[in-house]
Amino acid sequence: MRRSRQPLRDHLQGQFDEAEMREDHRRLIKVMRRVNSRALRQTVDRYVEWEVFANWARTAIEADSHMPAWMKREVKQRCPGFLETEAIARAGNPAEEPPCRFGRFVKWIEGHEFAEAQKRGWFDVVRYEAHLRPRHARVVDYWHDWEAERTRHPSAKYPSLEQRRRSADSFTFDPGES
Repeated sequence: MRRSRQPLRDHLQGQFDEAEMREDHRRLIKVMRRVNSRALRQTVDRYVEWEVFANWARTAIEADSHMPAWMKREVKQRCPGFLETEAIARAGNPAEEPPCRFGRFVKWIEGHEFAEAQKRGWFDVVRYEAHLRPRHARVVDYWHDWEAERTRHPSAKYPSLEQRRRSADSFTFDPGES
């Protein structure tokens, strides 16, 4: 008797014991079933590309110092209105921790660039799927490595977005290297 092939989503769900599967995973799988797979894949790809951009700008967004003019132009072009909103938020809370600034930047991007997925109720699936991508891990790990290097050498110049994209995409991390 030949066994039929199940779609990947059904196969993955079958891998988990229902009693042990976390409720949030069950919810994500249910939502995922309602989303066109091509639309989901394209949206996740776009989300990861925005993560590249956000992590490229992260150090400057979090810093108390001024962002280089060429970088500011790029952020203004891609995220119109964010820097003005950010200036108001910083003025209202000058003692705020730098990661809060990056968090606001990510929320701004998500709210402006992924409003449709949010409105339709499948944005959590986009974020979940994006965080499973190897490129997501490379982008985040590269930022941490780059930030540590920049702390050791504060005069280092910011790379262009394209340079950063190439570097992050080729970045590897050996956990034994600490």
